[in-house]
Amino acid sequence: MTYLDTENQDKWFLAFMAIRLFIYFVFMTVNFGQAFIEAREMTLRKVNSKFFMFLAFALFCLCRCISQALFFWRPEEYLVGTIYYVFFSFGNFFIFQEFIFLGGFWIQLLYSFFISSKIRRKGVGRLHKMSNYNHYDDMMHRTKSILSIVVCSVSSTLIYNIVFIIVDGDGTPPYTLFPIRLIITGIIDIGQMIAIMVVMADGLFHKYFLFIRVSRFQPSDKSSASDATDAKLGSMGTKTTHYDGASNMSFNTSMTSLQASNVQQPQEEEEEEEEQVVGQQQLNETTISIGSSNPNIQLIKEGDSSDDSSKTQGTSSAASPCIV
Repeated sequence: MTYLDTENQDKWFLAFMAIRLFIYFVFMTVNFGQAFIEAREMTLRKVNSKFFMFLAFALFCLCRCISQALFFWRPEEYLVGTIYYVFFSFGNFFIFQEFIFLGGFWIQLLYSFFISSKIRRKGVGRLHKMSNYNHYDDMMHRTKSILSIVVCSVSSTLIYNIVFIIVDGDGTPPYTLFPIRLIITGIIDIGQMIAIMVVMADGLFHKYFLFIRVSRFQPSDKSSASDATDAKLGSMGTKTTHYDGASNMSFNTSMTSLQASNVQQPQEEEEEEEEQVVGQQQLNETTISIGSSNPNIQLIKEGDSSDDSSKTQGTSSAASPCIV
């Protein structure tokens, strides 16, 4: 059967369709692997939206693989009502589900980052410190990237469908445009799959092929160290307010109170030293005044207490009369 105008074009088209089938199969395998990993981590009380996202992605690739295989088997059966069209439509359904779960995952992540129960119950002071969060900037970048990918994918799909609807109305044979539409659809699907998976894996695409869990969003060493410091400051009596959840973000006034205490301590020490100096001067003045008024009173030093006591005993014994 002739797909395009020439035999060489047919060969290039079949080669592209074979590559497309292989890519869909690879993406189906790695996404089923990620869905299985997320299913093991998921518990009844902690439903993970990433599991449904990867599962929908894998089912989308599975439907595309089946439709591609049916195309090689019966290329002339592609219209509405055929088995090819049914699986192709289910593939579109699962890609929409994948975007829905992806948006839900991102909304939960942003919600846990910016909102917690403590913020709703307690007021946060005007002075606060934001702890380091190594994924914050990356998360913002990934959010913008995913929004751009979704907008580009939807816009491209709408544009090419509108264009082909107009072209089909000019009396062009339907099957002549079908291979071209498959090529454009394949480029859009593969492009958005690669972009989304790279974004979800923090740019480490090899994790999918090694079947390693992606998108852990762990805090950095710096944020862990700052959390440990805040915990120590809290045990010292400073006031600290933290965020809860996966955000690892804290608003606290501990640094302000610590700086205030560091400023107050030297001032208190200086005041104590001044009081000690003044007290010593007053003691010396009192001693001098007493000595000048009564010269018979001797001041006894602590070091010479033993010698003075012995002298006193000798004087008393010499002064006492002898009884015969």
